[in-house]
Parts: sequence; structure tokens; C-alpha cells
Amino acid sequence: MRASFLWILSAAVGLTACTDGSGGTATESTSGAASATDSTTSGTATDGTATGTGTDTDTGTGTDTDGTALPGCECVIVETDHSLTSPSLPLCGDQVCPIVTGSCEGYCDVDPLVLGSPEALTCALTALRDRTPGLVRWSWSQNGGQFTDSGYILIKEDGQAIHRGWGFADLSFNVDAARLGDLAPAATYDACLGIADDAERFNCLRDSSVSGDMICDEGWSGDNGI
Repeated sequence: MRASFLWILSAAVGLTACTDGSGGTATESTSGAASATDSTTSGTATDGTATGTGTDTDTGTGTDTDGTALPGCECVIVETDHSLTSPSLPLCGDQVCPIVTGSCEGYCDVDPLVLGSPEALTCALTALRDRTPGLVRWSWSQNGGQFTDSGYILIKEDGQAIHRGWGFADLSFNVDAARLGDLAPAATYDACLGIADDAERFNCLRDSSVSGDMICDEGWSGDNGI
């Protein structure tokens, strides 16, 4: 995913502006392929409790020793079939906006991004800014789907959120871990809403992530080639 960009952005501009998200390129590894390593890194303390993975020793990700979901992870399905190229959506949370879609006919560093609905993007960024409980989703592609980036953020009633992204780079796919934590400051999304360029504004959504290390379900990757 492109998540680290938005956090660096927030610190650099003092939460007053959102700079160029740089858009997708033909060489871009989508859906957080660059973060697949840290998304799947696990660790447990000597007492068997989780140290940032959302798991206890000898249990499934996002569950306690008795098989129940850890606090905050109750809505996330723990996936066991890692041949899937996309994860299940959360079990709870109404979708607060239409899915934000955008694509480039060729590569996005050459061809312009066409938004399916600018209003849907405005709705999604506003929901993130205001911490509106519910589900925000997006789907981006370039060059006829050669590279894709999809994802969701589930905004919880307590203001925390669960983030997950996934996508293709040629025939390879990557599914990020479902991560629970805090959203970027509200002022970050307010600055994003003020950006005129559709691609940059969409990148603000795609770059969104959460700051916490609690993992509700581990990520995976694979090759969907023939």
C-alpha cells in the first residue's frame, strides 16, 4: 500500500496541506506489496501474549487462546485460503459512501485518471476526516487492470479503524494484513479535500492507513499466472 506516504505527509506539512501523491506508475507495486514484509511479521512475548500481531501463541491471527477474536478485531474474518486474490469484507459496518473507483486507460504517469464519481471520493475523505462509523472502499487500476489497488477502511465507533488493501501487479497479487489502529489526524483529510487534481486527491485515500501495530488477520501474496 501507499500508506506510509500520508503519515510522512502529515508530519511534513504540519497538517495544513497534502502534496502530490505521485499517482500509480507502471513500475508501482500495488496494494502494499512494499509493505508485505512488515504486514506479515509476527512476534510474541515470552509470556505468550501478542506483541503487535493480534495473536497469542499457537492461535489463529486476530484470536485469543480460546479462539475468540481479540478486542477490536471482531468484524474481521480470519482467512485460511490464501489462494484467494482478495480478502473478505468485514462482517459489520455499513458502507457509508459508494465505492470510490478510478482508472487510467494506459499507465497513470501518461494517461489521466478518470474517477467514477468525484462525489464518492469527497464522501470517503469526509468520512475519514469526521470519523463517521462505517466502511469506506476504493478500487483503482491502470493499463486495463495490469496494476490494481483495492482496499477498505472500517471506521469504528470509538474512532479507531481497520485498514486492509490488496491488488495485482501483472500476474502477482498481494493482500495486506488487516491492521487496527488510529487514522491520520482530521486536518490531513481536510487538506486532501482541498486538492483540485483528481489523481492526487484519490491518492490521499489510497495512501490512508492506520498507525497501530495490531494485526487482525495476516496478509499473503501469490502468483495467479497460468
